[in-house]
Amino acid sequence: MSGHIDPALVELKHLFFVSLSQNDFCYNPIPEFLGSLTELKTLDLSHARFEGKIPPQLGNLTKLQHFDLSEDYGDLSVDNLSSLQLLKLNYLNLSKVACIGSLKHLDLEWNDLQQWVPYYLANLENLRELDLFTNKLNGNLSKLHFFGHIPANIGQIMFDLWYFDASNNNITGNIPSSIGNLKGMFALDLSGNELSGNTPPSFSNMAFLNLNDNELFGSSLSSLGALEGLDVLELANNRLSGELPQALKNGSSLTTLDLSYNEFA
Repeated sequence: MSGHIDPALVELKHLFFVSLSQNDFCYNPIPEFLGSLTELKTLDLSHARFEGKIPPQLGNLTKLQHFDLSEDYGDLSVDNLSSLQLLKLNYLNLSKVACIGSLKHLDLEWNDLQQWVPYYLANLENLRELDLFTNKLNGNLSKLHFFGHIPANIGQIMFDLWYFDASNNNITGNIPSSIGNLKGMFALDLSGNELSGNTPPSFSNMAFLNLNDNELFGSSLSSLGALEGLDVLELANNRLSGELPQALKNGSSLTTLDLSYNEFA
């Protein structure tokens, strides 16, 4: 499909799912009349070569829960989508995304985020899943701003997240012990960064932990605490050394363990 979208689409009053992804709309703007499809719960406009501002009429979609704008272009200001729970903005040159307090899943993979993540993300109290895979972030995780190192109080800042992926960036420094306070976190992926120092003594109730391809060094693995809840532990391609710790014997739930490309005896 290419060109324009027929406005007659608005006659389909009962639509709750619309996908126009993987088409070529020749850099036309997103049609304003989509805002009349007030029963929509899912709207997928990804990879469809739209351009320009998101029309404010989409703010009428008060039932919209899933909105995918991956690899489209323009001013990504999304306002008044009070029910939105999932927002995907992959492969974009991000400029602005309005604060949507209902968001539970925010996917910002494959963007050019460098030394910042929008300040208002810290106010997304319902956010449970945050994906920042393959950006250009370097340094500090502080109120979801990245400057310097991961702060010591990360366990308080991101207390309610279930899933956090900041892999393939340039985040540096130590992993703070407060990360063990993330009681609801089941998956944490910080692989492909430049993290160093010791591993934290506890990973709470996490089931998946990936710290591959960092700069963890020495006998830091010996600091690992209880591993009863972990299913997957990946620490490959670091500089860990010494004997395998006693803690691994307590990992009765482990199904995957990768300690390759280290310096264990």
